[in-house]
Amino acid sequence: MFNLSYTTKVAIKIAILYAVALICVPLWFIYTEPSIGEVIFWFVLAAFVSRIANVGYHRWLTHKQFEPSWLGRKLMLWFMVMTAEAPPGHYVVSHLQHHANTDKEGDPHGPKQIGFWRLFWGRYDEVKPRVGFLRYYSKQKDAQFVTKHYWGLYLANWIVFALISKWLVVWLAFMFAWSWIWFLVINWGGHGGRKGEPTDLNWFCNIFMGGEDYHKAHHEKPGRLVYGKWDTTGKYLVPWFLAK
Repeated sequence: MFNLSYTTKVAIKIAILYAVALICVPLWFIYTEPSIGEVIFWFVLAAFVSRIANVGYHRWLTHKQFEPSWLGRKLMLWFMVMTAEAPPGHYVVSHLQHHANTDKEGDPHGPKQIGFWRLFWGRYDEVKPRVGFLRYYSKQKDAQFVTKHYWGLYLANWIVFALISKWLVVWLAFMFAWSWIWFLVINWGGHGGRKGEPTDLNWFCNIFMGGEDYHKAHHEKPGRLVYGKWDTTGKYLVPWFLAK
């Protein structure tokens, strides 16, 4: 009865977290009457955590664009758990397969292959990584630990936050919803939608994505840390705060 497929579980996760965000964020405004400063603080913090988590998933574990410091790697792993996007190993397998078969058969989340709604609900095509795909990831024991215990760690983090304040749980749901919006922007818009072709996005996206918007440039040289002139993540965030 409860033997659900992995993609069905992902879709349920997305539905629950979006429901919590859409219902409870307005309640936060109603019941706490936050100041403009408080709203800005929690929004910026969510965007920052999301950005750091994305660096960990994408630039560190998947493409090995830099070697993190001890503090940097722990911060990225913790923030990956907080965002609830995916266990790190799952992300790495899917994304490497995406680069190996960009916008053609074998691309697990190519918009041309699966369409917008399957992309939104995380219902990717099944992927089977090639031998050697996970050579770098296989050496990152802490990332493997987080992958194995990802949802237990997320629940523990959720409980701690709930004990501090119920509104922190709402903030976690909002952060996931925010992260997922930009996941859709890069994986749908960054491939021209049904056109299925790596595409650089615009300046507005750069404000929130900090360099991930140079998507065509990234696909041309996925191992390069700095994608373009306004890649603030590669130029500043990584070398100043995360790399050795």
